[in-house]
Amino acid sequence: MNYKICYVFALAFFDAAIIPAALLDMPEPFLVPCDVGDLQCLKRSTKLFLSHTYKGIPSIDILPIDPLSISGVDVPFQGDNLVYSNKNITMIGLSSQTLEALKMDLRTRSVALTTSADVYIRGDINQVNRNLGRSVAGHFRTSGSVLCTALYSYTFGRDGMDVEHYVVGPETISCEVVDTPVVSFSSPLAETCNDTFCPEEIKQLWKTNFSKIMEKAYVTVVHNIRAAAKVLPATAFFKNPHGNGN
Repeated sequence: MNYKICYVFALAFFDAAIIPAALLDMPEPFLVPCDVGDLQCLKRSTKLFLSHTYKGIPSIDILPIDPLSISGVDVPFQGDNLVYSNKNITMIGLSSQTLEALKMDLRTRSVALTTSADVYIRGDINQVNRNLGRSVAGHFRTSGSVLCTALYSYTFGRDGMDVEHYVVGPETISCEVVDTPVVSFSSPLAETCNDTFCPEEIKQLWKTNFSKIMEKAYVTVVHNIRAAAKVLPATAFFKNPHGNGN
């Protein structure tokens, strides 16, 4: 059954004015209903969802993720004595995420969602070393592979037409860089990063900085899942949202 046709027909029957224009414009559904444990189906559904939504759909509050703009991320180290202040960040690559795992506990109504991505990031950075009383700013470019996991709970709600939807709760996000990311700096950072201002463990610190930028970006990824759940029935995501026999 094509959930989009059925749902939009129901909306039209009650009130045409509340049909999201984005749903009417879609040439095909942007999700494939899957069984909870069918990872291959979920991979296809994730790919389809990203292909239709990565540019954003303002009418249903789905935000663009590729490219993704982030105003700023501050990453403290050494008890706040060293801070990487990242600004004006642009990220490319989130539209090509791959679903790696989705663990869904129907009893506790909790989800662990993990995706991988190869991303390119550019932006401005100000490295502040409070112990030395110095700071240096410049532009950075970096790329790498990352795994991000979002943990969240969910409940069910019904809209005015008694259609059941997922209600996605607050998320906890963690991201891990798979290998040491490639990074380059513009002047004056390029010259400064070899003297005593830059810590010896610069590569490890940059992996942490990269991960924190990714965690900020992943907030938008989860936001889009939440936004889609508000307008699509629960059965658009899973064939039997409550599990077999329920």
